Amino acid sequence: MLKIVDKRAYSKNLNLRHEIHGEETVPAIDLHCVVTCDADTVGELMPDGADLWDDAGMPRFGEVFPLKLRHKFKNVEAHVRYPGVDITMKGADLAKMKLTPKQDRQAELVVAIQYANAVCAEYVAGLWACCGEYGEIEIEARQHDIGEGEDPGEDADE
Repeated sequence: MLKIVDKRAYSKNLNLRHEIHGEETVPAIDLHCVVTCDADTVGELMPDGADLWDDAGMPRFGEVFPLKLRHKFKNVEAHVRYPGVDITMKGADLAKMKLTPKQDRQAELVVAIQYANAVCAEYVAGLWACCGEYGEIEIEARQHDIGEGEDPGEDADE
């Protein structure tokens, strides 16, 4: 399970789009955030994540980064708080992740929270105003990671 709890996040940008669900077109958003996380969180994102740092806590491979992660977490709950904005997005996806190890076994994680919902248009003005601002983010993914192009099927939440 991936848990990013009460982390300070920088809202990088917001993409507005539409998704087609059967015959219906639903408004959708992609909120790109930058979050600082620790080695334990990195270990949940990728196997052998702890090997990214040497014994002194410095990035092992120097300027090779950022790493693009092909994992996609589906059906997560993301809670985003900025001044004047408090949004819970149930059923969101986490995608387009990039990971850059930093010193002291910390890492910068860039992630897109993808959310398609008929009411997400209500969030746009508040989220748009927060772009370029720092806030707090809390994400919980109960499902195992899914490789690009794979379908978890109906039994994914078990």
